[in-house]
Amino acid sequence: MVGTNMTIFKDVIISPQKAFVEIGNNGKKYFPFAFVILLGTVISSPILSYYVNSQIYFHFVEETLPFDFSSIFFEIELGFLYGIGFTYLAYTIGKKIGGQGSFKGVFSSLCFAALPITIVGFFILLSLGFVSLSNFKHGGAFSLYYLMIIVIVIWGFVLGLFAIIKSHQLSFLKAILTMLTSGVIIIAISIPILFLIELNDQIPHFKI
Repeated sequence: MVGTNMTIFKDVIISPQKAFVEIGNNGKKYFPFAFVILLGTVISSPILSYYVNSQIYFHFVEETLPFDFSSIFFEIELGFLYGIGFTYLAYTIGKKIGGQGSFKGVFSSLCFAALPITIVGFFILLSLGFVSLSNFKHGGAFSLYYLMIIVIVIWGFVLGLFAIIKSHQLSFLKAILTMLTSGVIIIAISIPILFLIELNDQIPHFKI
């Protein structure tokens, strides 16, 4: 099973369209590993983000950025809900406009599409910890960082698009519509939730 997953992971990078046909047609088979990918992504992302931010913070003020466990844990929970929510929306919306895929097939395809982005992002973020202070001050590191983020976002969008096209058997335009609509709904739901959380943090709480 592990060998099969490693082969399909290689195909996601080298031949994504072929890989997502295989994953979409065998969603039940790849579902467990896809779920592990989702967990790994949502756990590693806020931790790596904290690591990079702490490096930048230390370079500028020469102090260690406090590790807020509750904030990290909240970001992990939120990321997990976003991941589940987006894949479910992509499956449901795709079905409404003629998609033929199963939930496990669409879910697994989208999770496998995220894995290469996560790995590349890990090495990019980790490398910033070794960038010199002069590069940070002159903006070189920031320019490289944001350029890499743009590349990752574009790569992720393209892989996600292939995942939906092949797992749901949708046309290019319908797949774009599915992705964009799912993303807009997630954002629309997130804004009031994050606003209420921020508002709650600013309200004084008195202990009796």
